[in-house]
Amino acid sequence: MKASNQAPWKALLLLVVVFLLGSACGIGGSGLWMRDKMKAAISDPHNADGAFLRRIDQIETRLIRDLDLTAKERTAVTQELGQAGEQFKTKRVEFLDSLQTLSVETQSRIEQSLPPEKREAYRASIQKGAFW
Repeated sequence: MKASNQAPWKALLLLVVVFLLGSACGIGGSGLWMRDKMKAAISDPHNADGAFLRRIDQIETRLIRDLDLTAKERTAVTQELGQAGEQFKTKRVEFLDSLQTLSVETQSRIEQSLPPEKREAYRASIQKGAFW
């Protein structure tokens, strides 16, 4: 008699556990996927499939659909968003170049502040990826 009373609770508990594990894996997996996509979009400034450019496409589609734009209005919106996308790519390239320059300059200043006997170990740590 006791076994039959506990069976529904065990099944319900198992269902809740499986649901929570599935949710955790789904959220965690999505987070990892998104992090990978954002890292790829940021690290490759010429990436035509970058997250920002996809967002521009979504905005354009939504504006055309929601505002019922005429052909002339669509052309204007498309041109403006296209220019914004090109400006974004240019700014991203400039930013990444300045970040690279900052990184090299910082590494150099750190190296100059170290005693000569530690500089070789510092260069080795940079080669291993210990810096940006």
